[in-house]
Amino acid sequence: MNDAKILGQLIALLRAGLSFHQAERAAGVDELSSAAAPDYQYLRGVVLASGGRAAEAISRIRSVLEQNQDQLRRVELANAAPRATVRLVLWLPIAALILGQLSGFGSLQVLVRSPIALASVLVGGLLLAIGGYFSARMLNSARKVNSDSAIFLDAISIALSAGLPTEPSIHLAEKNYPHELGILIKDELQALIALSKNTGAPLGKLLSERADSIRGEVNYKKSLALEKLSVRLMIPLGASVLPAFALIAVVPLALSFLVQNKGA
Repeated sequence: MNDAKILGQLIALLRAGLSFHQAERAAGVDELSSAAAPDYQYLRGVVLASGGRAAEAISRIRSVLEQNQDQLRRVELANAAPRATVRLVLWLPIAALILGQLSGFGSLQVLVRSPIALASVLVGGLLLAIGGYFSARMLNSARKVNSDSAIFLDAISIALSAGLPTEPSIHLAEKNYPHELGILIKDELQALIALSKNTGAPLGKLLSERADSIRGEVNYKKSLALEKLSVRLMIPLGASVLPAFALIAVVPLALSFLVQNKGA
């Protein structure tokens, strides 16, 4: 059962009248994925400490988790093409060496006969390893998902919906937050509090809307970075694969001709 189904079932059980702990056991919240469990546990702690209406709060939790998981899926899909490109390009020099052997040019035999050819292939292999290492680092960096700081605003909104005043709600959200709060999210909070006081708009609603907006901005920047990744990958690949192709495929092939001509 996926995370959305588990939380949907939890909401239905809560609205059916079960206690929070009973509903959790019946819904199987222990089966939440490792990506969803930390966020759920954080907001769950705020729900229980504030004494708010659990079903409404869990609905918000589900919405937050679905947004985060949707971004994860987009990252994985966007990473698929660059990863395939890296694998293909890194195998090209080796494939060319094997093709030279299968074509009858003796690209592999010359490695035994000529120390120069062997050294050339080893250096080329080292270049491929270096290119693969830096490409993998770039891909893993693109896959990395930062902590969702906007969830802090969601936690305050949940506490406010339970009837807590503003300051206790902020304190409760800070107390349970598993990461260090950045200056930007604190500035966002103060700006929203001031806006609520000046306009009379409900602070909880402003917090939820701003949390969604922050996630949208983060997702856009992430998508933009992934689009640029394919171009940036050409730097380590171009610097390593092109010389490696010459060292692994061209040099042994040329030396095999020389060895054959000498033998003739």
